[in-house]
Amino acid sequence: MLDGALVACDCRIAEVQSVGSHDLLLCEVLGVAEPGGEGGLLYFDRRYHELA
Repeated sequence: MLDGALVACDCRIAEVQSVGSHDLLLCEVLGVAEPGGEGGLLYFDRRYHELA
């Protein structure tokens, strides 16, 4: 986990797609850890959600 991070996600790569000169990694979230402190925001389903 990065120092000062509000949240950490444990993910596995589900699919890799080549897009031009880049690779797009599509991942499945296996777990989420909140080390404490202030809440944060998560962008999902075209909007932000508060992590309380």
